[in-house]
Amino acid sequence: MATRHLYTQDCVAATLLYALQHGKTMLAIQTFKELYVSEEPTLLWNILSLAWFLSPPNHPEQQQRYKAFVAGDANAFLSSLLDSATELPLLPSYDVLEPPTQEGRAPPATWKRKPNGWTEGQAGALYYAVKNAIERGSWLRASRLTVPFLDGNRLAFAELLQSLGVAKKLTDTFCMNVPLSIRILEHAFASLVAKPTVSKSTFVDLTTDNTKSHRNWSVSPSACALWGVSAPPTTDLVGAPLLIMKEPTTFWKNAIRDFGVTASTTGLVIAEDRIEEFYDTYFPSDIPDEWSSEERQKSHGFAVPASLPNPWRTAFVLCWS
Repeated sequence: MATRHLYTQDCVAATLLYALQHGKTMLAIQTFKELYVSEEPTLLWNILSLAWFLSPPNHPEQQQRYKAFVAGDANAFLSSLLDSATELPLLPSYDVLEPPTQEGRAPPATWKRKPNGWTEGQAGALYYAVKNAIERGSWLRASRLTVPFLDGNRLAFAELLQSLGVAKKLTDTFCMNVPLSIRILEHAFASLVAKPTVSKSTFVDLTTDNTKSHRNWSVSPSACALWGVSAPPTTDLVGAPLLIMKEPTTFWKNAIRDFGVTASTTGLVIAEDRIEEFYDTYFPSDIPDEWSSEERQKSHGFAVPASLPNPWRTAFVLCWS
């Protein structure tokens, strides 16, 4: 999908993830801004969330990240994720266990939905063991106690997390995102024990001057290889800018609607009295057909290395759902 400055949405998203994972601050800000001005807040939020879930739960910025996530503050969320290069984690592995055989006292009334087939005593035994781990500051032990029973019981454990103090915004995500459910559970527990830190403040200017100056960065071929994204062909940038009609982001959908733009076999069709206004507004420097090959290769026609093994590709694809 064509972004505001004619990158493709999946390339921008992959590069944003890659920039955050490799501590490339300026590139992360540039790609964040590109999705923002393309008016794709859901995708932007999902990519930032994925970057957080794939980061270490015991990171020093964990509490700030959790607060920004719960507040829905994308700018603060980005700021908390900058300058902290990390490697992709391995897929978590836990043995599936039978319910606890030990009966404990009943859990609090705030945990109403229990795992399938569990008695109140079994639920209580787990609840108080997890609560004790949290009180001791061990998110890892809380995770190890809980994860073996997740299969088929995510709604029950979402309610357990809420009863321990985890925000519903995070538990709802935990329920919906199966590929990341264990990582989200670990982050939920880690957020309960994280120590406060001084909030980082990175100003991101989210205005746009509608010129080619915003194409001052290049898509990362390594990011595309890691997240299974193909480079769009340079032919998309040849001739009239039909790519804004092909798969438009919300920004271009609105522009197309506002100017009544349609497409023909030869180019864009715009009312004669509005053609000049349209191009002055959205292509004030020059149209892609006049760009140099170097300019085009910032977003199209670059070589992507062979795909790299990545167990989290499914989670990346789900960012669009």
